[in-house]
Order: sequence, then structure tokens, then C-alpha cells
Amino acid sequence: LRDMAGFFLEDVPSLLDELRDALQSGNVELATRSAHSLKGLSANFEAAPAVSVALRIETACREGHLQKAAESLTELDLELGRVMQSLKELVMGHG
Repeated sequence: LRDMAGFFLEDVPSLLDELRDALQSGNVELATRSAHSLKGLSANFEAAPAVSVALRIETACREGHLQKAAESLTELDLELGRVMQSLKELVMGHG
């Protein structure tokens, strides 16, 4: 569990940056893939709110609605931040 938490904490910030950059540059394929990865990482911890937002973004990207996807970035950032905080407490608590 600690390893999975570590991977999440390591991968999520760069995936969020990748998603943000892909949406800004209009790279539909990369944006879709990044949102999908974030959804999967969140699902590993049953973080339903983060999964839901990531799915909404992924679906919008697949449909080519990058502006619609970008409008949910702040919410995704917030939800992932909550998961990251909980995982940091878990990891630090066992250190």
C-alpha cells in the first residue's frame, strides 16, 4: 500500500501538468491518455470524486471538447489534492 501511495504521489503532479499542457496545446490524444491515467490511479484508492471528474475530462477529450475538459481541471486538481494529502498522512504515519 505504501508503494502504491508513493507511485500516486510521484505520478499525479506530472500527469496533471501533462494534462494541462495537452489541453492548452490542443493535443487530444495526450489529454485523453493523461485523464485516463489519472482516473485509473484514483480508482486504485476508490477516490470516487476524483475518478468522476477524471472520467468527465476523459470523456470530453475523447469527444474533442477540450475547452469543456479544461473547465473541470480546477475541480480535478482539488480532488486529487485531497487524495494526495490523505496518502501523505498515511505514508508519514507509518514512517
